[in-house]
Amino acid sequence: MEDIFARIDARKAALEERVPAVTRQIDQAFAPSEPALMAKLQRVLAESGSRRNKIIRIQALVSEVRSYAGEHAACKQGCSACCKQRVMMSQTEADAIGHAIGRPAVQLRPDYVPPRIHDFGRDTPCTFLVDDACSIYEHRPFVCRNYISLDVDPLLCGFENWDLNKAGDKRFTPVPHLDPGPLLTAYQKVAGQDRIGDIRAFFPPGPKGA
Repeated sequence: MEDIFARIDARKAALEERVPAVTRQIDQAFAPSEPALMAKLQRVLAESGSRRNKIIRIQALVSEVRSYAGEHAACKQGCSACCKQRVMMSQTEADAIGHAIGRPAVQLRPDYVPPRIHDFGRDTPCTFLVDDACSIYEHRPFVCRNYISLDVDPLLCGFENWDLNKAGDKRFTPVPHLDPGPLLTAYQKVAGQDRIGDIRAFFPPGPKGA
């Protein structure tokens, strides 16, 4: 076990070299398409239409933008540790997802208190995690679409690294990922004064966790 903690700590130095180089490559690949995609984003914000539909369109744009990072991502099919983390979203996004999957989202009560990051771990799978895969992948939340690890493997996504973070251990090494920038700003603008909660509050797990 101590060996994996040492590997996590040692990864810091490797990331100092890798992340800037990979980020430049992603930026270069994205640059030709950026004006058109950002124009789409502005049209979504400016056009009339329901907030729910706007959120759906922003979700699609997040996926389109993040596709440029795909070849550099450590994320692979079957890698699902992040699906046991806190997954925050707005009421409007929850309603949009619920509409898409035919399962109305719970309307959060005024006294709802969002859970802490450290409340999550090995035994807190997302409601929609089935056989280590997202069962609503096409309709997954903004945060899931945006969260892409720029590392070379899932080492830092593992629970050992989570445990270091919970313990305040200096060996903890954050997962490197991209800043959502204007995509998040647009999402927040559409969400407005919505209540924000974890996906499990909007879609409580059933008797078997599904």
